[in-house]
Amino acid sequence: MDKAELLSRLLVEHGMPTRGFENIERGVRIRFMDNSYVDIMDSGITLLYIARRVGCERVLELRDRIKEYLTRLSALNVIAGIEVLSEGCYLALLRKLDLKISMEHV
Repeated sequence: MDKAELLSRLLVEHGMPTRGFENIERGVRIRFMDNSYVDIMDSGITLLYIARRVGCERVLELRDRIKEYLTRLSALNVIAGIEVLSEGCYLALLRKLDLKISMEHV
């Protein structure tokens, strides 16, 4: 059993089923939903990325709300933004988690 399969089983046992693993440039990406994932970097840094589809007509309204809550988001170490892609628009949140995970020890 490889590391990805072992980690997948562990996450499923704790109620967090995954949609797969990807090798990325400097680590491993664990996909939970279409646009939500956790990146475990080779350096041990763990990044949580969550995106939710929003109507493209709401982009300006959401941009203003992000600006309004910027202080709160900064206090939580969260970066917020809007992604405008060919398949739709997304409100995205990125947070560097305080825990370090090493795939070498999985």
